Amino acid sequence: MLKFPTLKKKTPPPPPPYKTDWKEWEADLLVQCGLKRQLVSVYHSASGETRQSFVHGFDLASGELLLDGLYPNTGQPLNEGEQCWLQINSAAGIYNLHVVLQEILGGDAHPLLSVRVLESGLVTNRRWRKRVYFERGQMPQVSIKLGGFPALQGQVLNLSQQGAMLEVCGENLRASSQLGRTLRTRIDFSPGFFLELRASLKQCRFTREPYCHNLLRVQFQLMSADNRGLLDNYIDSLV
Repeated sequence: MLKFPTLKKKTPPPPPPYKTDWKEWEADLLVQCGLKRQLVSVYHSASGETRQSFVHGFDLASGELLLDGLYPNTGQPLNEGEQCWLQINSAAGIYNLHVVLQEILGGDAHPLLSVRVLESGLVTNRRWRKRVYFERGQMPQVSIKLGGFPALQGQVLNLSQQGAMLEVCGENLRASSQLGRTLRTRIDFSPGFFLELRASLKQCRFTREPYCHNLLRVQFQLMSADNRGLLDNYIDSLV
């Protein structure tokens, strides 16, 4: 019996690790952003910090942008290989770009950042990252430590990589809750899976409807790479 050789299917080449499907309106937007010296917001997901920069130039063929140094320059430095998000306001909406830092050029006095764009898109809200909302009965439980006060028990209403909205039933906490102060939180996502995170209090609102409760908006502070990965994976699994 004759045996015919089996033909191996050609494996398609992997997609390039940077954005190539640029639209004309994206190029126009970047040109106008550079000409007008429009401020660009830069969100560093590893630290949770948001700073600003300018676009000096771009090369769409290689997916690269040249940015000014980050302002203010007092935050955590951005290292080569790290990823961050850029946000540009436009008439059509808010333009988000997911980028990775390729190289730091120039001296310490005035560094320039060469970044490569991984993906981009227009959105209608200012959030860079995904946010999940929980239904009643499925909300993760949270324990909150406010200074020297006893730990408060509450629930997580919604969650993103940047922060969360927490609900604490009971008396009004606004008098004892100073905005900007650091909270220690433990969020129990499921049996055996919890994270202990530090967060800054950004908003505290008390309402009596439909029952007396406080709404605390918190922003997560710098967390370990392990905790960041666990939080990202958890949110990705729900979105």
